[in-house]
Amino acid sequence: MSEYFDGVSYELTLGATQVVKFLKKLGRDDSGATAVEYGLIVALIFLAMIGAVNSFAGTTIAMWNTISTTIVTATV
Repeated sequence: MSEYFDGVSYELTLGATQVVKFLKKLGRDDSGATAVEYGLIVALIFLAMIGAVNSFAGTTIAMWNTISTTIVTATV
């Protein structure tokens, strides 16, 4: 049998108190901050790599198109 406090069971108020304590402790915890920072650095490096590869791909495609056109023109 659970006790009631203003219509709410004691177990629920105790659970809510534990959740609030957990959230406060989580807010003060900075041990995961380094992992998040490393994750952001990796994400930025990845975006830079994608940009570089995209630029390189455009240049490479243009080069191969020029070579192809030159070969087709030379053989005609």
